[in-house]
Parts: sequence; C-alpha cells; structure tokens
Amino acid sequence: MVTGKLLLNKNAKRILLVCAIIGVIFILEHCFIASLREQIKNFHRQIQVEEHQLKENLTLLAKKELIFVDYEYCKPYLKKVINSDKQMIGELLSEMESLVNDSGSSVVNLSPQDKPEQTDMYKKYKAEFLLEANFEQLIAFLHNIQESTLLIELEKFSITDENKNSGNVRINGIVSMAVFL
Repeated sequence: MVTGKLLLNKNAKRILLVCAIIGVIFILEHCFIASLREQIKNFHRQIQVEEHQLKENLTLLAKKELIFVDYEYCKPYLKKVINSDKQMIGELLSEMESLVNDSGSSVVNLSPQDKPEQTDMYKKYKAEFLLEANFEQLIAFLHNIQESTLLIELEKFSITDENKNSGNVRINGIVSMAVFL
C-alpha cells in the first residue's frame, strides 16, 4: 500500500509537473511570443508598404524623361498670369483675330462672355464667334488653334454652307481659353 501511495504521488507529481510546464509555456506564449509575432506582422506590413512605394517611385523614375518633355511643352501655358478678367478676355479676342487673319478667313462676329468659369485650378474665358472661310482657310484656322501659344479650345462649332456656288462656309461656335491660377 505504501508503494501505491508513492505511485499515486509520483503520478500526481508528474501530472502536476506537466500542468506546470503547460502553464509556463502558456504564460511565455502570451507574454513574449505573441508580442514578438505581432511585431513581426507589423514589420511585414511596413515592408509591403515600402515595397509598394518603391515600385511607384521606380515607375515615376522610368517616366522621368516623358514628364520633363511634357512639362517643357506645357511650360508656356503655366506661366500665363491673370491680371484682370477684362485683360484676359481682350487677350482671347486678339488671339482669335490673329488666328483668323493668319488663316486668311474673316471674322463676322466675335463676342466674349462676361463671366469666366472658375475652378480651383484655372479660369476659363469664352467667346462666341462667327467666321467666313473656304475649306482651306477652315483647315488653316483649326491648325492655328492647335498651334496657339495660349491654351485655346474649340468647345463647340458648326459649319454651314454660305453660298453653294462660292465654296465659302460660315463657322459658328464657342472658343475658350484656360488660364491656371
């Protein structure tokens, strides 16, 4: 019977020792290993963010020459400074007259809109126009608008046949000029 108590005590001691080891492992895991695991996850997330930023920066670096070329092309448009709305409307009208005269066509009517459209980045000045031209002059006029040193856009235009025998057409539309703030 004494050996049975000792055996029971030995089994109880073993069970108690196993429980103590499991408890120590549980405490170590929750106190130390879990925080280490969380730090490793945070480092992994930071690495992913840095890799993504690096990839974007390398993409931009690869496009650097294109960006510089585009910037040089747009530089004259970005330098334009708005002194007053009346001055900018006058500049739009004089540029339109110059473009029309360079194409060989003639201005029938050119009337600006009073208030420019304004956004956070630019103001857009508009004018309605009516021109008379033949087809060659029309193509030259459209080309002149494309090559203008100002940021001019044909927002709307229509072409009507003035006289079937003369070959001239009337071009009616709205032209706009954007100036960055």
